[in-house]
Amino acid sequence: MVKVKYSKAHSKFPKQRISMNFKCKILAIIISAYCGTSQSADLLEVWNGVGEHDPDVATALSAKLAGIEKRNQAISLWLPSVQIIGTSGKINSSSEILGANFTAPAPLGTSNGVGFNTSIRDGSSNTWALQARQAIFSQERIAHTRQLNLGAEAANVEWKLTNNELMLRTVQRYFEIVFLNKKLDLLKNEYKAIKIESEKSQEKFNIGESPIIDKHEAYAKEQELTAQIISNVNDLQVAKYMLSEVSKISAINLDLKYPKRDLVVFNPSNLDSWIQKAIFSNPLIKLMQTKLDIAHQDVIGNSISASTSLDLVAQASQQKMTGSGDFGSASNNSLQQMVGIQLTIPLFSGGYTSSKHEEAIQLEDKTKFELESTKLRVMQNVQSSWLALSSGLSRISALSSSLIATNSKLEATKLAQEVGDRTTLDLINATNAKTLAEMNLLQAKIDYLINQLNLYALVGELDTEKLIQINAQLEM
Repeated sequence: MVKVKYSKAHSKFPKQRISMNFKCKILAIIISAYCGTSQSADLLEVWNGVGEHDPDVATALSAKLAGIEKRNQAISLWLPSVQIIGTSGKINSSSEILGANFTAPAPLGTSNGVGFNTSIRDGSSNTWALQARQAIFSQERIAHTRQLNLGAEAANVEWKLTNNELMLRTVQRYFEIVFLNKKLDLLKNEYKAIKIESEKSQEKFNIGESPIIDKHEAYAKEQELTAQIISNVNDLQVAKYMLSEVSKISAINLDLKYPKRDLVVFNPSNLDSWIQKAIFSNPLIKLMQTKLDIAHQDVIGNSISASTSLDLVAQASQQKMTGSGDFGSASNNSLQQMVGIQLTIPLFSGGYTSSKHEEAIQLEDKTKFELESTKLRVMQNVQSSWLALSSGLSRISALSSSLIATNSKLEATKLAQEVGDRTTLDLINATNAKTLAEMNLLQAKIDYLINQLNLYALVGELDTEKLIQINAQLEM
């Protein structure tokens, strides 16, 4: 083999090398400061922390409790209403009666054509009334009652939907940290390997055994990895901060566990059965169906016939007027009691009722189309998750084989590079391929576990028990 000597005069690295060493020191400080972990809170404990501290959980719970009150409101619509009315003020009053028949004890006897005149100027008036009303029939009130009960049901569905979304978001945030933490370890290992090759290239160049291009390629990869590590550290800190804020679990107390080497086989069975379960049990579909039922009751409640009502009413009232008028001092005291049935039939409302009814019909149609659109999206998501799970283990198996192949290629490239059959660039590419293979395998396992939860959420079966099953497939 002919060895080619390369001049040191072509080297432009002394200043860059000093800069690189300085960057490495800074990078080491960042990594040591931010990447410590402690075995304390695993995935399940993180979820428990989110349930206690995430403001979105508190918001959803308040909405659920508010929904419960709608049932109480529905009951109260059919309970009696009682009110007291009182008025007091100044009054002017006059009355004139002509042609009256007057009967009095002897000696006055009976008189015909009698007149009675009274008047009060700037007198006082005091009135009170006690009213009670019990609804007997009202189509509008019936529709409103149904709307309130449906609203309470919608609040419960929204609570389940929000709970599912929060659980999935928590799992995704946890696995994002797991992935970034593993990626950081892989990048650091790759950086150490490239650092060694960079130093070897410098030594070989100094004695004229390798071209300057090897130095440039190794140094360029060092710089690229440095940037990737710093970016990964930043992403990791943001991810830890977000999870810590909603769970109140310190980032240093996270117990990061990785998917096991051999995951439990998840057999999603028949796709059609999952789609049917989703149509009947998906929380979002159930919520949209409830909204459609509410819209339908709004159509009924705004119809012209719904305005007719029948009520049982009772009232006791008194009005007393006192003062002076054209005929001297005067007073009038009126006392009434009444119990009966009141029928209300509206005849004309200026077109307001018919317009509201038409608006309600259009809004009901809008909700129908939204429901159909929601069903299509859910069915598509079920199919995507089902297909991902059906091929998930095959994907993991293929990536595992790919990782074995990249490890073998890396070892072979190292040996070939030592004897001059492979370049430094070949070794850099082989090292990078191994890093990518490990990251792809980890991501595939994470996707396999998350897709299980996604599928359960889509059919309304996601709960803490499912999360426990996923947590059991993680290890240090």
